[in-house]
Amino acid sequence: MKRTRIHVTDHAILRYIERVMGIDVDTVRAQVAETVAIADEHDTCTAVTKDGFRYVLVGDTLVTIRRIARAADRKSKAKWPLS
Repeated sequence: MKRTRIHVTDHAILRYIERVMGIDVDTVRAQVAETVAIADEHDTCTAVTKDGFRYVLVGDTLVTIRRIARAADRKSKAKWPLS
């Protein structure tokens, strides 16, 4: 793929996903919120771990989602995504 001087913002990517690809972002948001809803029951919860991912919370805001490295990945020092 050819490199370009144009910087593509996260906002533009989100709009591309929503409008060009036709993915309903509000439905995705609701699915993610349901995944971390268990945190509602725990006032001091800072993360929810599910299906190999850690959903990181700051207060009542989900700020990022990280893949949890498996032991085999750490030993082989594999980079994601694997080629």
